[in-house]
Amino acid sequence: MKQRSTWVGIATCLFLATACLGIVKPGDVRAENDALDYMCPPAPGTLIGFYHDYMSGNNVYTDGHKTGEDFNFSGNVGVFRFAHFMDVGPLTIDPTILIPTGHISADGGDLGNQNLSSSGLGDMVLASGFWFIKDPQKKFWAAYSQYITMPTGEYSNTKALNFGANRWSFREELGFVKGLDNGIFLSGVANVEYFLDNDDYGANSVTQEKDPLYTLEGHLAYNISPACFVSADYYYHFGGETTIAGAAQDDDAGDHLAQLSVGFWLNQNYQLLIKYRTPLKTENGVETNVLGVRFIYYFQNT
Repeated sequence: MKQRSTWVGIATCLFLATACLGIVKPGDVRAENDALDYMCPPAPGTLIGFYHDYMSGNNVYTDGHKTGEDFNFSGNVGVFRFAHFMDVGPLTIDPTILIPTGHISADGGDLGNQNLSSSGLGDMVLASGFWFIKDPQKKFWAAYSQYITMPTGEYSNTKALNFGANRWSFREELGFVKGLDNGIFLSGVANVEYFLDNDDYGANSVTQEKDPLYTLEGHLAYNISPACFVSADYYYHFGGETTIAGAAQDDDAGDHLAQLSVGFWLNQNYQLLIKYRTPLKTENGVETNVLGVRFIYYFQNT
């Protein structure tokens, strides 16, 4: 097995549960990568992962301007991940399933003092990365990834807050990791997500459409030791405007976020990552902070 410092981030794109929040929209909780996620581990192998995010936010923004500060959104979202890495010709792939569960809630004066909540199973995801460059000697990895999100989550058209989105979505993504000198790694990711319609939106069961959502990411990581790394991460989301019953909602994203994280190898197979993400600018929705933990176990198959 390779040294831990050569494949610290063995998960491809650690998809966090997406909370599509029905009529109330406290900011989309989107899937973001962590530093070194596109560093390919040795194959064949199996990854089992558990993730937990605590989310909170109070300030509401419309077209980049704060329009409320008493929304009181919070969420606890967990994800179980199973992935198997294998070589197929010149490629390494990792067929993956992600199963989110959790609880989200919102209350406060900006909601007329309503108490809204939703919990249960989220929208499950099928995914795989396809590594077409994997060169540990040159410290360079690159891959294309595809995600299919299925409408399996808790959803009711009579509820203003839903854990599921009641629609299919498809995400196409390219990512790379490049190691430099002195334990420094740079990585970048670009993706676009396409959405099918939610044809049961609101009490009147109207159609909700959503434009493609685009994301750009940059990550700077530093190996403090073979068993520990820190990273600074940047995310930019844009697009994704919704249309309800033919009326554009002018709610497209234009969000900038920053994240700090620290990862530990507890031994050669177990990794713990702790991270904190905060918005730098929110265009529409609730300004949401996220404290996350992930624990992964990776073992090679013989």
